[in-house]
Amino acid sequence: AEQGGSLLVLGSRRTEPHIARLARRYWQEVPGLRWFDAGDGRNPYAGVMAWADRFVLSPDSVNMISEACATARPVFVAEPERATGRVRRFLDDLLASGRIRAQDTDLADFDATPLRETQRIAEELRTLLTF
Repeated sequence: AEQGGSLLVLGSRRTEPHIARLARRYWQEVPGLRWFDAGDGRNPYAGVMAWADRFVLSPDSVNMISEACATARPVFVAEPERATGRVRRFLDDLLASGRIRAQDTDLADFDATPLRETQRIAEELRTLLTF
């Protein structure tokens, strides 16, 4: 709001209905969109990934965090300390590298290098498959 932006809030198939209701009500006066299921229309995920200036994600979806980290936008994770096991190690590595930050009240912009592993993995496979 301070920067004149809008808020695009998307849930996933794991988002509990009561959380979706709370989110819709809590941010009802904030410009933007809320999407939690097909009842909200077509899933705008691809567009949100393309147009967002920054991302704030819950710590429970490695896929969403990975996809956000493939962009050149800052990625913040809400309460990363809630994660456990492999997800926690994944987040700890991203935090240590500076690619993500824990959510704070500022969400200050930072330089973000997209994580794109396809080329590195292809080179590694070429090396492994060369006899």
